Amino acid sequence: MLFLKINRINFIILIFLTATFFSCKKDKIIAIGAIVGASTVCYVDSNIVYSIPLNPEADYVLWTVPEQAQIVSGQGTNIITVIFGRKAGNICAKYYNKGKEVSTASCLEVHFDISNNWCREIDFKGGKRAFAKGFSIGNKGYLATGFDLGNKKDLWEFDPELVAWTQKADFGGVERTAAVAFSIGNKGYLGTGYTGTAVLKDFWE
Repeated sequence: MLFLKINRINFIILIFLTATFFSCKKDKIIAIGAIVGASTVCYVDSNIVYSIPLNPEADYVLWTVPEQAQIVSGQGTNIITVIFGRKAGNICAKYYNKGKEVSTASCLEVHFDISNNWCREIDFKGGKRAFAKGFSIGNKGYLATGFDLGNKKDLWEFDPELVAWTQKADFGGVERTAAVAFSIGNKGYLGTGYTGTAVLKDFWE
């Protein structure tokens, strides 16, 4: 009788320990490697590739990118291609397996650094031309006149916040090339130049 009682107690203890073990057991966390890719990019840069190591214990990689950036391809895999907007931030990745998160996040801080670098902006919308002139007012740039199969007098505004060219009112003088232009305060000035047959001296605000 005493033997049965002891066995019953041992059995209860065994059940308790087993339940405690499984209730306290934590899910396995997979180590995730560092993200490989550019940490310095230009505004609206495209086809920038980021990757992390493959892991056989993960069947999906969830990527997140900065606001205004887009994942062009690769979401769910260990390699993505990204198009950036004009906001910096973090590129992050997490491993998943059967829909369950199985790693902590790995992140790479990406910032814009155009000092000492050339970054291509959206191409000029007024067509190809030579000898055009430009100036800036505030945070906007302006380009006018020039030559391409004839002299020009159109004026265009570039807005770096919108990354967009907008055509404005034409320059007030005749079509010309090789003019001069500058700004003072909130006004732009353009004048002189060459029509192809005559040198000009008129000046406009």
